Order: sequence, then C-alpha cells, then structure tokens
Amino acid sequence: GVKAPVSKGIKSKVFLPVMGDKLYISQDLDVSTVGRKYHCFSTHGTIAYHALCDDFGPMNLVAVVKFIRLLEEEFEKKAQGISLVYVADQGRRGLSNAVFLMGAFLMLKHKKSVREVLETFKNLDISLIESYRDATYSSPDFDLSLDDCWRGLQKGMQDGWVQYPANSPEQWGDINIDEYDHYENPLNGDLHEVVPGKFVAFKGPKDLEGRG
Repeated sequence: GVKAPVSKGIKSKVFLPVMGDKLYISQDLDVSTVGRKYHCFSTHGTIAYHALCDDFGPMNLVAVVKFIRLLEEEFEKKAQGISLVYVADQGRRGLSNAVFLMGAFLMLKHKKSVREVLETFKNLDISLIESYRDATYSSPDFDLSLDDCWRGLQKGMQDGWVQYPANSPEQWGDINIDEYDHYENPLNGDLHEVVPGKFVAFKGPKDLEGRG
C-alpha cells in the first residue's frame, strides 16, 4: 500500500499527495469517507487509451493535453481550501495510466524533472503498477516503465519538440495539438511525426480503388 500519510478516516487503496495538500491521486476510493475538504474527479469515459491488442498505454499527447486542461479547469473552479483528488480507473493498468498522466502534468505544466516526478511517487507501492507492452497478444519480451516514458517526454521537452504553450493554446512546442489530433485518427492516416522534419510513422496504406 501507500506509505505516505493520508487523512484520517479516508478509505482508499491509494491516496497519495502529488502537490502537497493541493492535489492527490487515489484509487478504489470510498467517496463516502471523503470530507468536504476534498473534491474528487476522474477521467473515466473522457480520456482513454484505444488498445489494438493487449496493449493499454502509454497515453498519447492528445490525452496528456486533455488531462492538463482538465486539471487547470478543476483548479480554477475549486473553492479556496479545497484539495483536488484524481480518482484513477480500477486495476494496475488504470493506475499506471493515471500516474503517467499526472507525471506528464508535473513535467509540462510545472517544469518538474523526471527525478522530481519519481520522488513524488516514491511511496507508491510498485506492485500496483504494470509496465507497458507492445501492441500484440504475445507475451511481451520487454517492459516499458513509467520512468522510460517520462524520460522520453523530458527529451522531447529539452529539444523543444513539446512544451507547455506560451501563446497559442494549440501550439505545444513544435506540435500543433489540433493537427496532431487530426492525423492521429486512423481515418486520416494514423500518422505520427516521431522526429520533427525527419521521421514519420503511420499504418500501411490501403488502396481505395479510386475512391480517395
């Protein structure tokens, strides 16, 4: 379980402070045990990973941006003295995705390093987290950790590929999030620019027999 202190009387498998007393992450939370000091929210049904096989993440940049915008809205509308509690979806995979999104929020919005993010989650029971895998149904021959994902994001930030918007809300570093969302759709190519200006990846094309 979680070693970090939690508020007296709250029943939850996970109840971990992320930004002092301002923001927590939780799972399997008994909402009836949460007092008026806390406002709970989730992303169930609004932010999701669309699996191809037995894969379950990590979340793409559109999901990360949606999560950051949601958190910003929650902070703006909450009353003074109220703490926010992000309730993760059930299971190890649900918690893994929730922790990834929260770490990405800390990095992009608050300029935290991977080391600082790992320190934030140091009291999280690692047995509650599942490593990411490839998009097959076979037994994976490698594990992709949250640390790996955050370090990839950090590299993108260091190179200026992805940054929190300075002016236009759609422009996240070199990435226009609306354009990213458009081409990420399988109907529009499922196209991703892995290295800006140098390397793209997309699904194999299909002959529409003149119906393009």
